[in-house]
Amino acid sequence: MLDTDRDELRKALTSALGMYDRDITDDALDTWMSALRYYPIERVRNAIKAHMESADDGKRAPRPVDIWRRLSSGSGKSTTCAAATLAAGRCQYPGVFSDATDGSGQWWCPWHRETRIGPQADRYIEASKSVPYEEAARQRVARMGVEANDNPYVKALRERMASHGRKRTDQASDREPGQDDEDLAA
Repeated sequence: MLDTDRDELRKALTSALGMYDRDITDDALDTWMSALRYYPIERVRNAIKAHMESADDGKRAPRPVDIWRRLSSGSGKSTTCAAATLAAGRCQYPGVFSDATDGSGQWWCPWHRETRIGPQADRYIEASKSVPYEEAARQRVARMGVEANDNPYVKALRERMASHGRKRTDQASDREPGQDDEDLAA
């Protein structure tokens, strides 16, 4: 959003916030401009309108973070991964990575971000139908931690952190895949 769009944003917010018996101050407008500076004014207007028309979000006045989330997650909170094949169907995991830097491209889950076709992509789609996203993400973090133990760059970073007196905060890297907190305590 350009500085010249400031008046356009003020008009859009005055109209939207007026429906909630609120008004926009100069300080608040600065906050809105800062939070939404990377998005074109037309997309911001559409996101404000979509927020107000949403059954859940429309119950309260829009905040900069609400509009930013709506813009950065595609079109809303329920954006799903764009991966789909004829054999496996469509991925059910949420899309968290966009092809475009402004969030206007297709959205992909962490698994389909790199592997979009082939048998591995089909396995991810099948898993998305039965394994909850939170569990799959926890398993992925654990696998990444185990893989990081063999990575020389990660080892060097951990040594530098230790030499500066910092402690590691990622306990998942000490786990084997599928290992729970109870297993570590035993």
